[in-house]
Amino acid sequence: HFPTYDTRNPYAIPRTRRGNKNMLALFYNTKSLWDVVVETERQNQFQYDYIMFLRDDTMWMNDFDLNELLHARSSVNETETTRQGNETEVYALSCDARQPTMHPLEINNHIAIVKRNRAELFGNYFEHLFDDGVVDGCNQQLTDAFSEHGLRGCNSEMILKWFLKVNNVQVQLVSQSLIPFQRSIFVDYRGDNDNETVIVPCYHKFCQSYDMPLPDYHPEMQHCEALYPTSGTQRSRFMKAILPLWFDAFQISISEISRRISAA
Repeated sequence: HFPTYDTRNPYAIPRTRRGNKNMLALFYNTKSLWDVVVETERQNQFQYDYIMFLRDDTMWMNDFDLNELLHARSSVNETETTRQGNETEVYALSCDARQPTMHPLEINNHIAIVKRNRAELFGNYFEHLFDDGVVDGCNQQLTDAFSEHGLRGCNSEMILKWFLKVNNVQVQLVSQSLIPFQRSIFVDYRGDNDNETVIVPCYHKFCQSYDMPLPDYHPEMQHCEALYPTSGTQRSRFMKAILPLWFDAFQISISEISRRISAA
């Protein structure tokens, strides 16, 4: 049950276990890529100004303009952004128009554009998850109403927000149009005809903002949930198609993750 846990019912436990496996795999691979960045900087005797951390299922909907982002002013509540007079260190999506809405203790973790002097926090996030007070500290701030008296802990977006808070990171939440992408995957979709196979893209964990929302550049695309089959046979085929797309991206040392969890 690390870094998240949910023991509210028998169905939540295996779902959370799978989610933890995917999450740790993602952060472990990010660490491997971060090591390459640091080594490249060392060999070439320079440092980047900003580092972008994003998912591998990113679908860019429009050109990204870093200069436009850096000069943008946040339109969201001041308490959710960089404090007055302090320089922004991390840009993240507000995702305030997401359905379902985000919890006040969450921050969107689909992408982060980070000043180089703070990028280590994200690059070595896998290691930092095992730091004292990160996961436990997040869980301790939860109300009994949310945790259901200790049966549920922080989710990944809550842990990240807590981690940034305790490290005094100055975060600015920005509109979706300033970082114009959505997460998407391709699925082998058969619909109602078992003899017809169609590979279709769909939106995975759709994000949107009230201010400067991202236009719908692909109105023909559906949310993945809308494609989810209703019959058992079709659902099985759907999941066989979709699961490899998740797990193939997470080729990691399971023994290393198990070792770290056991030592935590």
